[in-house]
Amino acid sequence: MTKTESPFHPVNDAALTIHDLKIRTYDPASRKYPVEISSTRLGRYSRLERAEQVMGESIASSESRNTYQYKKIHSFSVTTFRIDVPDCESFVERRVYDEHGNLYGIEKNDDEPFLGKDPVECRFEKKEIVEFLYADKLDVGIVFGQPLTPGKVKSANKKLWDKLQLRCDQSDNTYLIDTGWNDCDHHHLPECSLFKPRLPIRKAKRRKLIEHYDYLHNIYLRYGKEHVSMKSAELQMNSYMLSKIKEPHVIIYNVHQHLVVSLASNRIIRGNPRKFDREDLERVFRLIQEMNEKLHQDFHDMSARCR
Repeated sequence: MTKTESPFHPVNDAALTIHDLKIRTYDPASRKYPVEISSTRLGRYSRLERAEQVMGESIASSESRNTYQYKKIHSFSVTTFRIDVPDCESFVERRVYDEHGNLYGIEKNDDEPFLGKDPVECRFEKKEIVEFLYADKLDVGIVFGQPLTPGKVKSANKKLWDKLQLRCDQSDNTYLIDTGWNDCDHHHLPECSLFKPRLPIRKAKRRKLIEHYDYLHNIYLRYGKEHVSMKSAELQMNSYMLSKIKEPHVIIYNVHQHLVVSLASNRIIRGNPRKFDREDLERVFRLIQEMNEKLHQDFHDMSARCR
């Protein structure tokens, strides 16, 4: 989000920019994710065309002379900077090229307005497992959300401008990538940082990603603050979990961790309680006992709807 109505001013004078060319490589012996990525600068150039020419020469050299015999080319990038402004404001765009030198995508300056993107224009679909570049690692995650559609951007812009004088910008032109049950984070990444997986994905990792996606898309009930007051967790019922656990239960959810609690015994039947705040758990277990009749009824209603 950006706080000015016309925040982005494109650079019209090529003499005010410099183009930083880098190559990203990885060990061809790698057989599973995550993989370490090496980033090497090939040069800085005053013209984009020259940077692309050097890239092509680098590819031809690697093919004819086996220059990167111990490394496999993953991709190239050309990052354009302005030289007439402070470093913190100098980024213009990052162009990503595949291992053959074909333009793959462009990440624009965050301050540039974003008008939305239709799902049919997106390279990756929801629930698709993708390879992503983040820092110096190549890993896999699942697409939890696509960039905002034009309709959602229009609606968001109206609300944001009326309340906060904000508008959607290129920081909203990202995919939400979820990394699975046992990780405590997720990533908001531009399309040019996502790729089709090129290495085998372990079955356990694939199952974990899909299970967490299905869980988050099937939350049936969230018990709000009028019922539960926890620092870092919430009480839920989830229709997806019915396929896993038939007995009446409720779920305590904390970011990417969950505990399944039996409504009959008030005991944990799945999950690791050490991942939760102890005071939160003591409080919520008392509440489960107090709300037991209501929770049983809610579970019965959820089960009936899911038949």
